[in-house]
Amino acid sequence: TPSHEVNASMDHMNKSQNMQLLQNVEYDDREHKIVVEEVDESQVTVRHEFAVGEGATYTGQMREVIDEETNQPILLKHGKGTQLWPDGAKYEGDWRNGMAEGQGTFYHANGDVYTGEFYQDRANGFGVYVHSNGQKYEGFWKDDLQDGPGKEELED
Repeated sequence: TPSHEVNASMDHMNKSQNMQLLQNVEYDDREHKIVVEEVDESQVTVRHEFAVGEGATYTGQMREVIDEETNQPILLKHGKGTQLWPDGAKYEGDWRNGMAEGQGTFYHANGDVYTGEFYQDRANGFGVYVHSNGQKYEGFWKDDLQDGPGKEELED
């Protein structure tokens, strides 16, 4: 499989070195830094096939919070969980305050798969995207776009 170097700085790095590089980088998009809070297990409950809109269902940890607009209790995805959409797309991983945040895997309906870091429902940080045709990009992401050092492997 031929590969195309997106950034020469990762030319000779293996995955372990990439992860070490990630640990030493503050990923900043001028509005936030990726800092994932620990989940307080005493504040979450597990729900199965909980309807979350657009026909999607969620199974996993949730916590109750008070909606600021209605002053009523609502449940937010928070902790470990899986969301499944009607088209077959699926996210498995960490959730914080109702959004995919932390480590996770998103399975696209077309067969593409992204595994890596998420922040506010988007690929942010280090991750690997494998296309259904076998092409692969391993590197850094910002708001669902390739951003920074990475390596792309192309199919013949």
